[in-house]
Amino acid sequence: VFVEIRSASNPSMVLETKSALIQRDGDIVSSDGMSDLVFDLNEENYYVAVRHRNHLGVMSLFPVYLSASNPPLIDFTGTSTWGINAQIQLQSGLNALWCGNTNTDNQVIFQGNTNEPNQIFFKVLTDTGNGSLNTNFISKGYQIEDVDLDGETIYQGGNNDTNPVFFNVLSHPGNNLTNSNYIIVEQLP
Repeated sequence: VFVEIRSASNPSMVLETKSALIQRDGDIVSSDGMSDLVFDLNEENYYVAVRHRNHLGVMSLFPVYLSASNPPLIDFTGTSTWGINAQIQLQSGLNALWCGNTNTDNQVIFQGNTNEPNQIFFKVLTDTGNGSLNTNFISKGYQIEDVDLDGETIYQGGNNDTNPVFFNVLSHPGNNLTNSNYIIVEQLP
């Protein structure tokens, strides 16, 4: 993940960034896999934003006091974030990032220009191991088109990466008419 510290007076101003690791339990730690993230900033209030390679980023709803001696716990799974419907609410009641931003344009689009399924399709079709140009080929590896993060990019067939994009778009609270061409837009300022 990528963590941004933003100005409390101007949340669109990014003051410092760090690459970090997200653990299986959802904790974010420094790139060594153990340490807390420490930023070279004065101890005061800041907005905190989190981004992920193929998810829409989120930011804390209010500025958070950051201190190196007493790092804050910011729980994005249960806390409101900046914007409207900036996170998906899971059946468990926890919040998560909207997945499916396979072309890094800060939107999730199922149908229309710059849609995510096209990215997935062409990743599978142009994989060097896919000599037969099969649309049901499974491309393996750490790839932005791997929407469900299982190490496999699948365009069609079981556990494909297009279905999460489709269902996110259809189920988004702002998509009142359940249009397949609805666009989920990242809510970061």
